[in-house]
Amino acid sequence: MINQTNVRLELCEIMRNLYDKNLISSIGGNASYYIKEEDIILITPGGFSKNNLKPENIVKLKLNGEIIEDGIPSSEIEVHLQMYRKRKEVKAIVHAHPPYTLGATSNGFIPESITPEQIILTNDLRIIDFQSNQDSFNKEINNWIKKTNTIIVKNHGIFCLGNSLNECFVKIEVLEIASKIATIQNIFGKITKLDSNQIKNINEKYSKKK
Repeated sequence: MINQTNVRLELCEIMRNLYDKNLISSIGGNASYYIKEEDIILITPGGFSKNNLKPENIVKLKLNGEIIEDGIPSSEIEVHLQMYRKRKEVKAIVHAHPPYTLGATSNGFIPESITPEQIILTNDLRIIDFQSNQDSFNKEINNWIKKTNTIIVKNHGIFCLGNSLNECFVKIEVLEIASKIATIQNIFGKITKLDSNQIKNINEKYSKKK
């Protein structure tokens, strides 16, 4: 049985790590964890500084959206619920605002094949346009949610899905590093990606370790 207290502590830690790594502002980002055995979701709250969360600030609710304990969940709770409903195997979702990744993708660049780690962890990356209308945004998310674990919303943020909160955090961090590298490469003349043979070798090497 998963310990709810440990999940609450991990949610607080993930948000602090995102803040410390400049992947969110103090008021940005959110994260959640789905405890399937109890059919409950623990999610970061709205209206709190994400770098100073406490376990008691975490909000508990059911998959149908019913809040079990007092508290206001993140304003993007509907996106989290939609993702968990569509992807029954997903246990964790982390949403962040990595500046280099968003700057690159919002301007038309796709940060792919930059580093071995990025190829391995975010090779299923999808980029969608920001929708100010919530229904349109939910529909756009719904179009891709079964096809990827990494969705970038231009001028907004990134949603990573995974088996653990740390897995989601690592994906975001690795993608941001790749975007930084591409930005620096561009300053010095051109963006250099790994070629098809290198990508093939990287994927073969990784697959042998599974």
